Amino acid sequence: MDTIVIKEDFDMGDYAALYQEKFKILKDSTYFVFSSDFSYTKMSMGKLTKGTWNISRDGTMINVKIDGRDTEEQSRILELNATKLIMSPMSESSNSKVVMYKENQQP
Repeated sequence: MDTIVIKEDFDMGDYAALYQEKFKILKDSTYFVFSSDFSYTKMSMGKLTKGTWNISRDGTMINVKIDGRDTEEQSRILELNATKLIMSPMSESSNSKVVMYKENQQP
């Protein structure tokens, strides 16, 4: 994962430095793999998660089905091209978006 972005209009007040520190730790310890065989792997904070993925028919969502869970997780696709994926959790209360680059394709 390259970047975690907090909504611009989100006031963190006295917690801003703490959020920035925690997001840096999360960013530096997390990677996602969306493989061409539709398998999904996420490593975050030393925890490995596997499953499958697909893009919604209308092309606006990424759906991830984690192994051992009954429900899918959905994220909005904000931008998707050959080298970059920007997505945001479905929750309207979510204050972040995630920017990911294809391996060895970071600007």
